[in-house]
Amino acid sequence: MGQIPRQKRLFPNTSPFLLELTHRHEPLLQYEIDFNHDYRPIKHEVHSWLAELAMELYIPIQSAGQLTGIIALGPKSSGHIYQANELEAVQLLGDQTVAPLANARLYSEVEQQNEKVRLLNEDLVSQNERLEIMDKVKSDFITIASHELRTPLTQVKGYADILGVMN
Repeated sequence: MGQIPRQKRLFPNTSPFLLELTHRHEPLLQYEIDFNHDYRPIKHEVHSWLAELAMELYIPIQSAGQLTGIIALGPKSSGHIYQANELEAVQLLGDQTVAPLANARLYSEVEQQNEKVRLLNEDLVSQNERLEIMDKVKSDFITIASHELRTPLTQVKGYADILGVMN
């Protein structure tokens, strides 16, 4: 039912919105956010962002008592409100989402680490190529230097041999 904005929004740990989702461990209706006085401390920009999403229901995803994600559901296409049994079902869905969400995060971290390793390997190959070039330059230098020094040393040796014979 339309496009959902995909920008990230950071909430402070003291946000009444997050605290309520964490402590009560059940879905939170946008209606409650709009009309319950307990949510008045929500900053205007956060409140307007939630309203802009046009979601009807926020389901907490908790792991080890900590909020790890939120599932947001829009209004029903029929226009009816969510019933108690539907709220229980979506909270069960949220509870079942913990493991796949953790796996997705781990997979993302592994992908990032693989990319870092790939870049390091590319750098290592590049450095090895540079070292091979430098080794060849060193070998060429030693070959040329020994060749260039051999001729004068041969002459010096010859003169030394002549002086040694004369004595």
